[in-house]
Amino acid sequence: MSITKRHFVGGSLALGSLTALGSSTRLALASHIEGIQEVGQNVLNAQQPLPELLPRSELPVCELDVEASRSVQKIVLRKGRSLKKMTAGCIVKVPAGAEIPIRDWTIQIRRNSGYRNGARIIFEGPDQGPRPKFFSAGNNGLIQVMNQARVTLGIELENIHLVSGLAAEAIRIPNSRFLRLTNVLIEGGKNGLFFGTYPTVAVIEDSEIRYSGRGGGLTHCLYAGYIEKMVVRNSKFHSPKAEGHAFKCYAAHMDIRDSVFANYLETEDLNRGFYGKFAPIDLGAWSQSIFMGNTIIRRGPSRRTALEYRNRQYRKGYSRFIPPDWGTEAVDHHLVNNQDPTNPYLFHHILAQNRFVNGVLPDGGQDLEVLKKPGIAVRNNGTAPFASNGKTEADFAQNPSDWQVQNERAVVWALNNTFEGIPFSKMFETIPFDWQAGQAPIREVSHLPAELEPLLTQ
Repeated sequence: MSITKRHFVGGSLALGSLTALGSSTRLALASHIEGIQEVGQNVLNAQQPLPELLPRSELPVCELDVEASRSVQKIVLRKGRSLKKMTAGCIVKVPAGAEIPIRDWTIQIRRNSGYRNGARIIFEGPDQGPRPKFFSAGNNGLIQVMNQARVTLGIELENIHLVSGLAAEAIRIPNSRFLRLTNVLIEGGKNGLFFGTYPTVAVIEDSEIRYSGRGGGLTHCLYAGYIEKMVVRNSKFHSPKAEGHAFKCYAAHMDIRDSVFANYLETEDLNRGFYGKFAPIDLGAWSQSIFMGNTIIRRGPSRRTALEYRNRQYRKGYSRFIPPDWGTEAVDHHLVNNQDPTNPYLFHHILAQNRFVNGVLPDGGQDLEVLKKPGIAVRNNGTAPFASNGKTEADFAQNPSDWQVQNERAVVWALNNTFEGIPFSKMFETIPFDWQAGQAPIREVSHLPAELEPLLTQ
């Protein structure tokens, strides 16, 4: 099953149908880029996302015992089966329309559990009928995966609805190799979806995350630490609590397309306190990223920017809880030259065919908060050493005295983006927020440099 388009679930945009919205973002790019997209559209396959994972056909199929699960408020399988004994993982079938309170949904893979590398645990709701709903008992979170054996492990959810309390994450993935969400709705959670720093690959398709976070700016609808790869297709992230981001991700590689990101969607979201004061999107890719065909809706009360590139680096060996070779390769800044697209040390970010909607209210009116502060559509905060996470290393923690503009590693390539609603005070800001004397380039181009075209199909 390759990634496909489905109808979005929950919420509306009040800017026309989502189908029309998707088509409006697909403006004409250069013909060679369109050709690349067609060639590469089947490269990512959600059914077998990583060659190191076991084929789905090898997994045993189990059924959820709905009544027993309701009674003890935990996940119980029928016929006395247990996830702990499924050393290859399994597929757990969940019936349509089931509503199950959950007190504890910890998937714990102990060191001597016998779990195989490549194991996959798949919770599968039905393709037809109402999605089964799991909801937190009290203020708890829901799913936590503790992979103490550090085996290669995949966690996958299909056609599921999760409603979480705010005391913990709706889904917490600190150290597993793979996560896939397909047609999943997540509401609530301290963070709706949380990834710890670990070489994790995530695929989110046809899903929605909303009403997450606790305010204060440290919790969000999606928060991903320094993971390996984030792939998003046809999904929505919106209405975090108060100051949070709708989407905050520090993946090394990102491929995010045909999705919606917003401070909030409906007036009801705003009235309930779900309006995300921060920029809807905070991208911290420290390698390469594609952000293409998306719609970004900025509504007040909000901070200044709709999309921020942060490019924070993560020094290898910074934490004993992650593989020692995982992190950013430290590079002598004298070797970096962002005037040359072939320079091997650059972080290239492709920003193409996106639709930025500024200050348009759900009823089509103008947002008075945004009228006062029209804001910036995109800011590149760069990769300056002092903006990285390795504060114990001198070469990561302070700005070299001979730093030059061309030494900046992060370059944003902007192609055919559109801007609607209240005019932004500035579409692109190349001066990093924390470094007024610096510059991190955003280059508006009509086509990509030939050297970067392969990024669209990786």
